[in-house]
Amino acid sequence: MYAARFASRVLGSVKHSVALIVFLTCTGCAGTVPLTGTASLTGTLPPSTKMADGVVVPGGFPAGYLDFCRRHAAYCQSPQNSEAVPVVSVSGALAESLNEINRTTNQEIARTTDREAFGKDQYWEPARTKGDCKAIALRKMEKLLALGLPRSALRLAVARTEAGAGHAVLTIDTAEGTYVLDSRFAQMRDWASLPYTMWTREHLHAAGWDFPPLDASGKVHEITLASKL
Repeated sequence: MYAARFASRVLGSVKHSVALIVFLTCTGCAGTVPLTGTASLTGTLPPSTKMADGVVVPGGFPAGYLDFCRRHAAYCQSPQNSEAVPVVSVSGALAESLNEINRTTNQEIARTTDREAFGKDQYWEPARTKGDCKAIALRKMEKLLALGLPRSALRLAVARTEAGAGHAVLTIDTAEGTYVLDSRFAQMRDWASLPYTMWTREHLHAAGWDFPPLDASGKVHEITLASKL
């Protein structure tokens, strides 16, 4: 089984596990920050660029992700196993649909913690009526898959917010660049406009997640993104 193979993988070195531990939990994302951004929908998205891949750490996953893959193996197969390069163009009606899904899902889900929603911490599960940023990102992924988008274009990601909290989002790689469906913003955003640092996300071809580059001492380089908010 795909997920079982992941369970046997471990971090390549102790210095990786120490340097990357900041990424392995999502904290403070239950909706303590008020939803911002315009709710108007247009068929034109802001220009974006492709989010570059980082360092793949075999067996390195956010806390709770591997358990999610054990329970929902079909959701975890495509990003790491597919060799196809996704070619999705988001414009016109599709852009409006993606914005609508992002906005309405944000409105439908009451923000709460994993423990309150599911009875345990760091539990990855698509939200139905309540959940945190992980649950909201997974619910959006469900909706986009139902819309016909390939799983290989959809990559879950965790980043550090301007307040220093771990925050999960759903990214979509398109012909126009990488965009983010975020529980904090009503409209889909180009990834570089968000006030986040230290991005890590599912890798397209490897059994692991992409992490920011490590320097010679094994420490994570800060990725400084100028806020355009």
